[in-house]
Amino acid sequence: MNRLGAWTGDFHDVPWIEVARFYRRLSDRHPHFQHLTDIVDCVVRSGHDQDLAATMSMHDLIVTTRPVSEAPIEEVVVRAPGSLVSVADGTVVVECFSDVHPGHIIGLVGAAVPLFWQSVATVFGIMPPSTD
Repeated sequence: MNRLGAWTGDFHDVPWIEVARFYRRLSDRHPHFQHLTDIVDCVVRSGHDQDLAATMSMHDLIVTTRPVSEAPIEEVVVRAPGSLVSVADGTVVVECFSDVHPGHIIGLVGAAVPLFWQSVATVFGIMPPSTD
């Protein structure tokens, strides 16, 4: 990782269907991971799985744009319970590693999906699916 914490190694783009299976199995056994399953399911339903690339670091969800650029890579990271970054029970931490829009958001897990899309829109300019 560089000074901003952005990914500097090879970004192994994991197919969203595999990411979804992983988080579904995990959240079935450990309900406090359900918000990660909800985020991944929303990305797949939205069709933005074609625009966004995903990988995982332990349990954290790491997202960037396609095609994946050379390192350092701008990314949005959703921190999971047990992450190296402290995540309090009932909360979600979404970090943005970007030269232009660095920062992080902490919110309740019930707001994880909108907080994820807010970060993706800010860092990558990809808008969330409409809620019509």
